[in-house]
Amino acid sequence: MTEDGTLLSDYRSDDQMDELSRNPLRLRFSDLDTTLISGREIRGAIEGCDAIAVTGLIAPGGSGEGRVPAMGGVFELVQARWAVHGSVATPRYVSFPMIEGCRPDMGWLYMLPVPRGFRSDTLSLDVCARVLAVKDGESLALGIPVDSLPRFVRRTERGLSLAGLRQ
Repeated sequence: MTEDGTLLSDYRSDDQMDELSRNPLRLRFSDLDTTLISGREIRGAIEGCDAIAVTGLIAPGGSGEGRVPAMGGVFELVQARWAVHGSVATPRYVSFPMIEGCRPDMGWLYMLPVPRGFRSDTLSLDVCARVLAVKDGESLALGIPVDSLPRFVRRTERGLSLAGLRQ
């Protein structure tokens, strides 16, 4: 960030700041540290939901080779399981918005917060898939193993709420 508050997408040394301030690059989602930006987004996605699934994703009708939501779109759930149970139906598909630079790595799993009353086959989420990414069993945004997620959520009259996390 420059002194005037402009966000810049590339790290530059102090010697290069003058050049960069004359020619700033567009800030891309992929340039931001997931842990810095994801806390509020994941809280917003989870707050009020009824259940949280953990799943792999492939292109609908795909061969199971594992395509991830690189720039958004609709994806089929593969081997979905509940991390936090609820009374909603298990989605078959998930739809992510088109967000430039939102490119998670192949082979990751994703947490899917399922809203109360969900009864459709397609879950639409208004968040970058990277915010919901699970790598090596850990939620990247929350910094906890997904298997311990039930310890950090509370069920209220409005649905699930995150509690006990430092963020």
